[in-house]
Amino acid sequence: MEWFVGEVVMLAVPSYFFMQLLMAVRYRGRWRLLALAPLFVMVPLGLHAAVAFAAGSNLWPLLVILAAPPAFVYLVGLAVAKAWLA
Repeated sequence: MEWFVGEVVMLAVPSYFFMQLLMAVRYRGRWRLLALAPLFVMVPLGLHAAVAFAAGSNLWPLLVILAAPPAFVYLVGLAVAKAWLA
């Protein structure tokens, strides 16, 4: 069962990036601003990962991997809310 949780977490990382791009392109107005909110966390983490990679750290993607699943859950919740309310 532990492998299943690990697989779900690892699938949330590329799924987050796909959802972020999709929602940024398709949504308008307040919905777009709400969809772009996770970028306030993910962009600094991406910059941190880039600096850590340049410094030769082998754990450079760790913070992005840990932050992507909650961001993905937020975007899915936002998509559900938009579908239900709009």
